[in-house]
Amino acid sequence: MTRRVARLVVGTLAIAAAGACTAPPNLPEPDVEIRWTAYDVPHITARDYRGLGYGYGYAFAEHRLCDLANHVITIRGERSRWHGPDEETLAGLGQASNLNSDLFYRVQVSDELVNKAASELEPDSRALAEGFARGLNRYIADHALREDGDHCGGAPLPRFRGTDVVRAVLATGTIQKAVFLSPHAVSSTWEAVAPDKRAGWELPDEPFPGIGSNAWVFGGDVSETGSAIVVGNPHMAWRNHWLVGHQLHMTIPGEFDAAGMSFLGLPFPVVGFNKDVAWNVVRAATVTYLVWQSVTLDETQSPASYVVDGVTRPLAFKTIAIDVLQDDGAVVPQSFKIPHTNLGPIYRLPSIKGRPAGWYAFTDPSEGNARGIDQFLAVARSSSMEELERAVVTYRGLNTHILAGDRHGDAHLIATGPMLDIGDDLLNACSVENRAGTFNLFDGSKEICAVRDDTGAPVLAPPAYIPAIHTRGAIHSTNNSHKHAIFGERIAGYSRFFGEETSGFRSLRTNMSEQAVGEAMADGRVSVQEAKEVVLDNRSFAAAAWLDQILTVCDTRDSKELRRGCAILSAWDRANERDSRGTLFFHVLWPKLADMPGLYGERNSKDPFAVRPMRLSAANTAAVAEAITQTARTLDSMGFSGAEPWGKIMKADTAFGTVALHGGAGDEGVLSTIRVGELTDDGFSEIRSGDSYVQVVWWDDGVLRADVYQSHGQTADPTNRKTYEQLKMYSEKRFFRMPFFEEEIARDGVIRSIRLSTKLTGEQHHDPAANRR
Repeated sequence: MTRRVARLVVGTLAIAAAGACTAPPNLPEPDVEIRWTAYDVPHITARDYRGLGYGYGYAFAEHRLCDLANHVITIRGERSRWHGPDEETLAGLGQASNLNSDLFYRVQVSDELVNKAASELEPDSRALAEGFARGLNRYIADHALREDGDHCGGAPLPRFRGTDVVRAVLATGTIQKAVFLSPHAVSSTWEAVAPDKRAGWELPDEPFPGIGSNAWVFGGDVSETGSAIVVGNPHMAWRNHWLVGHQLHMTIPGEFDAAGMSFLGLPFPVVGFNKDVAWNVVRAATVTYLVWQSVTLDETQSPASYVVDGVTRPLAFKTIAIDVLQDDGAVVPQSFKIPHTNLGPIYRLPSIKGRPAGWYAFTDPSEGNARGIDQFLAVARSSSMEELERAVVTYRGLNTHILAGDRHGDAHLIATGPMLDIGDDLLNACSVENRAGTFNLFDGSKEICAVRDDTGAPVLAPPAYIPAIHTRGAIHSTNNSHKHAIFGERIAGYSRFFGEETSGFRSLRTNMSEQAVGEAMADGRVSVQEAKEVVLDNRSFAAAAWLDQILTVCDTRDSKELRRGCAILSAWDRANERDSRGTLFFHVLWPKLADMPGLYGERNSKDPFAVRPMRLSAANTAAVAEAITQTARTLDSMGFSGAEPWGKIMKADTAFGTVALHGGAGDEGVLSTIRVGELTDDGFSEIRSGDSYVQVVWWDDGVLRADVYQSHGQTADPTNRKTYEQLKMYSEKRFFRMPFFEEEIARDGVIRSIRLSTKLTGEQHHDPAANRR
């Protein structure tokens, strides 16, 4: 097993480095064709990128038009206009009132930033975005849908614009800021016209609930195929979220041919494959992208001022008007003065752990960066790991980790987004008190700590600063650090902004993945079936690591609840399969034990995968026994024993019947992750997120093979049988072979098709906003 760390120079890379392209054929009108195969997967064929976007927009609208409309209204900052100011909404991965959300997006994803970002895109990307919007509008026109109709339950159905795609990419880059800032957008204005309804808001313990991913690549030296086996499993939302998946296949004959999964508003495969390469994305949970800069204001002077390098500067203001729906139905504009320093807009934030209350600015390397469209189009055109890396380094778009492999057997991990150019010297000079865990909190009163150039743009790091790791062995990630990505190795030498050298980031899922990969490689080679077993592994690492010790407390007191709980846990298979009995009991018990003070020893700094020992002192023994007792009582009060088959509790009620599910909490170290709502006397109230689009891609004698499923299906329509069919696949751990080549599409059969002409607009669309102004 070998590894090399690539160090490429952006200046040597041509824009077309993703691979030479031949001219598409001169297709006759109509110039776009959509064919749907099994499970409602659209295959779009067009002669150019505008047509490709047009066809996908039309196909996407059939499945998730209302979801996308809601997302676009949010990131345009128009929720208060349609729904009033007070309703709570999803801003990034957090919650905020409509008015706070609107103000956040109007500042952080302003029209100025969107238009500038759009102008910097490659022509193909602009054409794709414009075509996607036109395709959406064409669908709306063809089906005579109006905003004031009932298609989206009375919610607004806007006329889509190409810039909405650009805006969606920029909004994706703000998800971390949205969690921290959006609840305080109104209270940070100089003269707030409405009270901040979230003044007491605090950052939740888990700021990105339920959002993560697993990915594995088994290179040619360890796979039975000799090619890479590429396994992806994003843990995304199942409904009512902008991070919901949609399957697609897009083709421009002779130039572009890729399939996989997109996210809401992003008309390209974010996770996917072509005939030579397959790729996955995982959230780079260990990477610190932006810096916070504390700002000291003097609000007593007129004008108000701030200080940089000992020089007082007047505070600047930008006024933003937001239309707000009133109780009487009128729409009234409200104005907000947004304070700015040399670092841009500033926010007044409450204290959280490691950060005092005060005014803060931010330097974000992704500010105004929509090159993710360029980036993923180039990735999808790649024919090798070398070309894929060039695509990423050329464009530096969305912030994520890509794990990829190719038919040649090469495996790869690369951090894809732009990073600030911050070395140890600057970090030491700027970090405020060097607080542990908050090293990216900078002193905003020093010009050097702005990390911006003379134009005000963030100063970006060169490619050599950012991890790019190759192997022909095994790479895996459960949102953990790149340091532990190559099985059996540890990568060092990069900035702490990618993860602390002394510890990195390790969850129980990381431990479970390391164990599962080791087991799959035990005989020297990994088969496709073994790779599938890894992605669907339902074992609880927490139970494997500590349950034996937990059970030692069972004889410490005479309690029928303790005896009953211990009997259930002793008989449990320590897995989260549909027929596992005892999973429910451990699911309710584990949160009581996971963070119990003093229960665990320190991590082993020399062995990142060593299990922390459980220390059962007299006090801890009593506390663990009490936790088991209380779990038994809680379940008993709800009518459960805790030994019910897991699929009786973990289930989805559909229009076609109840589907028993498997999977468990990532916090327990379950790789097949699923996140649920509250436990009721009828099981869990809902499935919120977890295993979504799953792909296992390999090459059989150089020929692409892709087995996939998408657990939540293609559409938000609960009466759609095809959605139910993919849910059953997830339940039964079955995949379907994604038809990619023409002979495969013909073999599987086209269920229906449509041909469209991009020259026939058919896009006239009533804009109800004109009647509300």
